[in-house]
Amino acid sequence: MEIVITRWEATLHPVTTKEVNEILDRLEKENQERAKKDDAVKKAQDFMKS
Repeated sequence: MEIVITRWEATLHPVTTKEVNEILDRLEKENQERAKKDDAVKKAQDFMKS
């Protein structure tokens, strides 16, 4: 199984359903972590403005 992510696209090469679910779970977790970091940065920037 292989996932290839470039700037313009993400390509999944032949995989099982279990592997796809694991990848989607991992990507969702990464997105949630990124959102938390972005939110923390925004809060810090808003605090600095006030």
